[in-house]
Amino acid sequence: YVYRYIEDAGYGSSFLTAPVRVGNVLLYIWLREFQGKIMAVRSIDDGYNWEEIETDFGLSSKLRSFRRGKILSTNPQENGFWLIQVGKIEDVSSAAQKTYSEVVRLVESKDGGESWQRVDDGSFPDNAFRIVHDPKDAQISYVLTDQGLYVSLNEGVSWSATSLKEKISTLVFVPRNPPL
Repeated sequence: YVYRYIEDAGYGSSFLTAPVRVGNVLLYIWLREFQGKIMAVRSIDDGYNWEEIETDFGLSSKLRSFRRGKILSTNPQENGFWLIQVGKIEDVSSAAQKTYSEVVRLVESKDGGESWQRVDDGSFPDNAFRIVHDPKDAQISYVLTDQGLYVSLNEGVSWSATSLKEKISTLVFVPRNPPL
């Protein structure tokens, strides 16, 4: 249904995220092809009806383009959304001269995608393509990247590289039963 909403609204559908559910809210994020603007659309009725959300994703500037995909997931407590922003932002504070800067950051929304706040302290890794939360400890999350596995021990605030330096494509937690 979200694809029909996007088509009916006349938006391009490039860079759609996978749908993510938190409680009764389904959320999609995508980049409008013709404007280079990030858009959020949500549904509270299992995807039958959708509404566009007006938000700046926690940026005072406009995000113009993505170098790599954006990833939407639940936060570790599963009471909000996490979004990885990777791209260039256009500084809109000065109309006289456009300036661009790179951005790699992790932001969170606990109100269904309406407002977003930065989670990380600037240590979030580049080349991230998946977040996996430790199922037994909400403080611990992992990021899979082309350059290895990163871990946060404090709910996504600070990130550090692990000893795994190769591309990590999957991380699975396997329950261990004694005596393993």
